[in-house]
Amino acid sequence: MIVDLRVRPPFGGYLETGIYKERKRTIGMVEAQGYTPSPSLVNASFDAFLHEFERSKVDVCVVPGRHTTPSYGQVPNEDLSNLARQHPGKFLCFAAVDTASPRAADQLEAAVRDLGLAGLVLDAGFHDPAQYVDDPAFEPLYRRCSQLRVPALITYSGHAGPDIGYADPVRLDRVAAAFPDLSIVVVHAAWPWIPQIFGVAFRRQNVYLSPDMYMVNMPGSGLYVEAANGVLRDRMFFGSGYPFLPLDDAVAYYMQLPFKPDALRAIMGENAARLFKLG
Repeated sequence: MIVDLRVRPPFGGYLETGIYKERKRTIGMVEAQGYTPSPSLVNASFDAFLHEFERSKVDVCVVPGRHTTPSYGQVPNEDLSNLARQHPGKFLCFAAVDTASPRAADQLEAAVRDLGLAGLVLDAGFHDPAQYVDDPAFEPLYRRCSQLRVPALITYSGHAGPDIGYADPVRLDRVAAAFPDLSIVVVHAAWPWIPQIFGVAFRRQNVYLSPDMYMVNMPGSGLYVEAANGVLRDRMFFGSGYPFLPLDDAVAYYMQLPFKPDALRAIMGENAARLFKLG
């Protein structure tokens, strides 16, 4: 089984985000990584995406919701529920909620219980104003995730906020310590704070890492391979970051990295299948 931990398909509300409305910029970022943009990105075509999905041999795509600033874009949870329902077993979707609302935790529970979404996605650095992940305002959400026994995907990198301090692993460590029953998936694996996030994950058994596109041709990416071949084998995931990397190219790139065979199997699907209880 191959599980892709970060996919933003040309579907529903995603078509209204900057990813697709400003496709020239997105295409430029793909080309800067050394890849040819996928036809589904160039044409913002979901039919083309489904064809690429089948060709890539990815079995399940994890799709995050989005509720940040209007300029960054928003993706309604109902759209994600429709996506998962229309393609059973293919898309595992996570809810984004209005974190400024006093009913944010109830919104999350409704998305999980009524819409069938798999957990929470939090883009704290993209809020307006930007927030740190250990902001007390998020505690009700973390607590509700723990009660519902669903994971939280936290977008965390040097680009996910006004400065790289919004990806400081110390703040994430505090959250993991305060909520030991909360499974935290660190999307982008806190790049460029690579050794520091390893320290957090080694210390906190509830922290998981998804380097996704930061594994591909990025400084320090070899350290992720080293960690996956060692003590963090069971807590790292494959992710393409689609559309910033084409699905098949991302799979091929990971497959040629110097992972040990058991580590490669774990990263490409076994770890995600266990955490998300996939068949």
